[in-house]
Amino acid sequence: MCDCLGTLIVHRRETPLIVVIGVGYVGEHLVNVFSRRFNVIGYDISPARAELLSLRFQGNRRVLITSSTSCLRLGTHFLIAVPTLLRPDKTVDSSFLRSALEAVASNARPGSTVVIESSVAVGMTRQLLGPIARSKRFYAGMSPERVDPGRTEPPAYSIPKIVSGLDDIIPGSLYAIRMIYNAVFDTVISVSKPEVAEMTKLYENCQRMVCIAFANEMADACGTHGISSFEVCEAASTKPFGYMPMTPSLGVGGHCIPVNPYYLLSTNDFPLLEAATARMNARPALIAHQSITRLYKRLGWRLGHDPDVEARHSVVTPPDSDSERGAARRLRRETDPAILEALRHFGDGLLGNGDQQAPYGSSTETLGESDESLAARQAVDSPPPLPHLPRVLVVGIGFKAGQSHLVNSPGVALAQSLLASKKVSVKWCDPLVTQLGFAEIPRFDESFWTKSRLEEAFDMIIVAFRQHGLDFGVLQNLHGVDVEMWCP
Repeated sequence: MCDCLGTLIVHRRETPLIVVIGVGYVGEHLVNVFSRRFNVIGYDISPARAELLSLRFQGNRRVLITSSTSCLRLGTHFLIAVPTLLRPDKTVDSSFLRSALEAVASNARPGSTVVIESSVAVGMTRQLLGPIARSKRFYAGMSPERVDPGRTEPPAYSIPKIVSGLDDIIPGSLYAIRMIYNAVFDTVISVSKPEVAEMTKLYENCQRMVCIAFANEMADACGTHGISSFEVCEAASTKPFGYMPMTPSLGVGGHCIPVNPYYLLSTNDFPLLEAATARMNARPALIAHQSITRLYKRLGWRLGHDPDVEARHSVVTPPDSDSERGAARRLRRETDPAILEALRHFGDGLLGNGDQQAPYGSSTETLGESDESLAARQAVDSPPPLPHLPRVLVVGIGFKAGQSHLVNSPGVALAQSLLASKKVSVKWCDPLVTQLGFAEIPRFDESFWTKSRLEEAFDMIIVAFRQHGLDFGVLQNLHGVDVEMWCP
């Protein structure tokens, strides 16, 4: 608990004390960057998160991690990096941002500088922060975060930083923001107003959504022509101008690309972006259906039927001139579960006169066919009597390579779609994700990642991405296992 309240007004000559509100992935980067030059308080509403980060930063004397709002009174500059999520109806949920701004308004001193780092819809900085800045006399603006989960190069401080200020509300805002960011970032780019900064961030990420969606459509077209989409991408990348490399994928994941389009769509009409986003949202389920279809075709099973039922009960017979015997044979090859249950319950009664018909499932000598000929015909016409559903392994459950987070993960969506189909049994493998992290589907331990175990355990393997910790060379020479790679 901080017992020092500092001075009543923040003066320009006062030594900056940076407060990062929301110390998640983005906030932690900000703590690291600004603590290279200034003292930093990292504030998070989660005591557990604060405790974890306190241990992580315990060797850095410039950093204090806390969940106490009273410490906010010491700050001179407030960087807000809380999540901006979507509601189930895809509208923007600004509740975390509003709560953070309320905490700043209640604790920050006049003359403080407040910057929104969170991704927001265009106009939201002015709408939410503008009135507070005017009434509390804060310098205010927006600087969209640009860090990329899993990327170590370039370091965060060398990524060019966009800054903006609400100078039409509080003159001098852009200058105050630029001065503090100039001290820790290699390159700082000023734009005229927060709306430009907001749109810049959304344009960057939504452009990727559209391009990835088009790359996936190209990949689907390549499949119809029997050519490799990755080879096409590699060849196209040799053009030194006018082409932006994008490779096909299972989908998009994480906190940004799947979410940011809805920020733009909340205030503007973007038909192309809307269509691309819808296609990408539906892609994991589409891939699941296509993969099941290909797998059933290879195994000789009829899609839409339970393979166990087919294996036990499906008998294909030629047309019979005798209508009663034809009806009996049609019943024998029936696969509807309810009809099969009725046949088991009533026995001979549903097959006609018990004196003329053999019991269901017995040899059919009274129908004019020997056991030998029936067995030979079944061997040719019937699906193979397999003891289980086809077995599929999904590789890569984190939202991208190097990540254990499951936020909007295409791999998770694919595995769930496969499971929901009830046409395959599903497991997943990801060295960075524990069974507790994705409990609804069994985990295949990476210690069993060998040629013999994979051939024994699965009929199909679908790779969302090359997750760290697995030797993907093992998949090159598998026998009897379909391997689908959604990564180069």
